[in-house]
Amino acid sequence: LRVGSIGSVTRLLTYVIQAGPIQDLHHLDLSSNRIEDAAVLKRMLTMHPELTSLDLSNVSAASALLELILPTIDDLTQLTTLQLRHNNLSDSDAELLGLKLQANNHVLTLNLAGNNISTAGAEALAQSLEQNKLLQGLDLTGNPIGQDGMDALARGLEKNTGLQHLLLDDLAADKSVQLVDDGKPSSFATTDFATKSLTASSDATAKEAAPRLLTDIQAAVEANRVVSACPANHVVEEGRCVEQCSAGYLTRHDTRRCVKCASRCAVCSGTPTNCTACQEDSFLQGQACVAQCDMQAYADVKQRVCYPCHAECSDAGCYGNTSRSCFSCRHFNNDGNCMVSCPKGKSPDDVYRCYDTSSSPMRQWLESLHLKQYTDEFHRDMITFELLYHFNDDDLKELGVRFSPERTKISRAIRKRMEGLNARFVEWARRLGLSVPTVSTLHQMQLKIHRLRISWFGMPESCPFSDYHDVQHQYMKLPSAKTVVTTARTRASGGNVEQTARCRKAWQAYQATLPTFAPEAFAQRYPGCDDTIVRYSTLNLMNRGVELQRVCP
Repeated sequence: LRVGSIGSVTRLLTYVIQAGPIQDLHHLDLSSNRIEDAAVLKRMLTMHPELTSLDLSNVSAASALLELILPTIDDLTQLTTLQLRHNNLSDSDAELLGLKLQANNHVLTLNLAGNNISTAGAEALAQSLEQNKLLQGLDLTGNPIGQDGMDALARGLEKNTGLQHLLLDDLAADKSVQLVDDGKPSSFATTDFATKSLTASSDATAKEAAPRLLTDIQAAVEANRVVSACPANHVVEEGRCVEQCSAGYLTRHDTRRCVKCASRCAVCSGTPTNCTACQEDSFLQGQACVAQCDMQAYADVKQRVCYPCHAECSDAGCYGNTSRSCFSCRHFNNDGNCMVSCPKGKSPDDVYRCYDTSSSPMRQWLESLHLKQYTDEFHRDMITFELLYHFNDDDLKELGVRFSPERTKISRAIRKRMEGLNARFVEWARRLGLSVPTVSTLHQMQLKIHRLRISWFGMPESCPFSDYHDVQHQYMKLPSAKTVVTTARTRASGGNVEQTARCRKAWQAYQATLPTFAPEAFAQRYPGCDDTIVRYSTLNLMNRGVELQRVCP
């Protein structure tokens, strides 16, 4: 019985109930009508237990209707097709349906196209698929389930052996995809499959992940169709019956499927993403296979495994597992050994290197000013050159510099030292034959104007660095920087010829870092950073160069 769009069908249903059951009523289509009284519909369904198909698509107040009639559907033991299209059903409605499906023992086809079911609703339905082995067809096109919803469905289908037809929106292609390969299933014959996608995704990550999820889901659905024809001692791999899964596949004995291991996995255990061995071009990091280790790990090339860096290594990474194998330190650098603090008798400089107080750069500098009597106070309070540069007369007095002429002498000397740092680096680099990039006078003027705007008008600064560690971390993101540090910290095992070749390559790598981190280039690239941060970049370059120069003169 198909009732056309007549508006309200409550009076018609009431008349049928009063007249008595309709003989041999197997199909009831009330789509595109209003049903004001759910109790009337409930009684109508109870009178016709022989129903095999029920269409309640695009009916008014479907959400309230659903909650009332779902218990009745349990009694319709011959009902195999239930259509609830275009009813604005929500996640809570999908959760009700999911609970009902877990105990379902007769519905074979469920059409939920064009509703408002999102991730939470898809997760509820996916959970029901883990329990339900009878449902064969499910239509979710036109629902904004998103990538997470598709991911949940893929997980649910890992344990499902019954679903053979599934319709979803392709988030990557913005179109509907019917995951069957043999035409429309007969149970979907009355459904309009021209539904356009209502879930166009602008999220780039979702668009990249969607094809993978669709592939996983399609493989599970296809396996459910094939497995019924396979001998009892066989499993399904890529749509074929085989005696055992190939390498790179995980055997699911409960669903008789071969599930492909995650990308780059050669062997997986328990789940497809739990890799225990990787392909030849990959490294095992935790339970995943990756093309290269992340910055907090180093690659053991022989074992093809990523091992974590020492705890005192910064996020810039490492090339070994000891505190001496760090590209940069999280806290302090004591002769190449990264430590939480400088050991007793040593004091840090501007770039967190520990120096013996008897020969530290600060002591040597104060002695050159004939003010060595203040060395102990400076070391005690861990005064660095950068900190001293920002001190005023009162700060120096509080530090213990008693006489005004001495404070004036320190202020002038520290300004000369700090403001001449960039020029000293350029001179040092050019003596080594390195090419230091410079910017035009026009760019220098534009940079000054930009900084004046920041100071005068209170414009927000846009500097991504707050201290030396930040600059050093950014520097170590360059592959060429890692070559510089590794060469400076280790020697070649093949003798002088190989060491000479390594040194030549390391100096070329050092030169490659200058267009980004040389003083004028750095200031131009990061115009929101003040002179202090620019000096940190210069100090980092100078330290790396001096370190390399000791090994590669």
